[in-house]
Amino acid sequence: MWSIGVICYILLSGLSPFMGDNDNETLSNVTSASWDFEDEAFDEISENAKDFITNLLKKDMKARLTCALCYEHKWLKQDTNTMTAKKLSKERMKKYILRRKWQKTGHAVRAIGRLSSMAMMAGVSAKKGSPTEEDNQFLECLEYEQKTECKPTFSSVIKDVEVVEGSAARFDCKIEGYPDPEVVWYKDEKPIKETRHFQIDYDEEGNCSLVISEVSGDDDAKYTVKAVNSLGEATCTAELLVEVMAGEEEEEEEEEEEE
Repeated sequence: MWSIGVICYILLSGLSPFMGDNDNETLSNVTSASWDFEDEAFDEISENAKDFITNLLKKDMKARLTCALCYEHKWLKQDTNTMTAKKLSKERMKKYILRRKWQKTGHAVRAIGRLSSMAMMAGVSAKKGSPTEEDNQFLECLEYEQKTECKPTFSSVIKDVEVVEGSAARFDCKIEGYPDPEVVWYKDEKPIKETRHFQIDYDEEGNCSLVISEVSGDDDAKYTVKAVNSLGEATCTAELLVEVMAGEEEEEEEEEEEE
């Protein structure tokens, strides 16, 4: 039931409920069941959905919803033909998947199995049908695809950027490596969390970028991108130089001093 709560949290937000700035913090969040709905991704999520997740992500196993209670929960009991619904943005979910592509496949398959079991227990019938040729080809690719393992390397590194205060800054790089590396950005050695101000993008080709919107003097710093997999790690660093525009008062003072 805990896993179902985590899956629902991720599907609705594209975020991990327990993600910390490092592995130790993440482990601490998991063991203490520390999480929240504070991210802006949950601004559009209904209270019923939040209540469903809240009653699953409880540290006390006995306090969590059972399969039967989940099926009876008001969030799942809504009539999909008459309920009010809105389309959620898929961008965060795409980023989440790209950051962890293939790495969590085994866990995802097991989780889907649990969801199927839950549906069967609740009496929900599933559509039956034989796998399509496309499905079989996809499974064969997963089974037989072989890649040469190698530690992360940068085929293109981030470069120094100079911008004017109030504009946007962008760092781009391309990362190679298999298994697919986990990527973390740092500002003066402090991990960066994705926000409206700091936007992190990835794609399947290994291109990675950090976009800083509405740059201020506080953003003037050294930025590092670190890629890590089981075989090693690689980093590259660049500097963001911010040209701060003088205020009107400062300009007037300078003119008075010159006179």
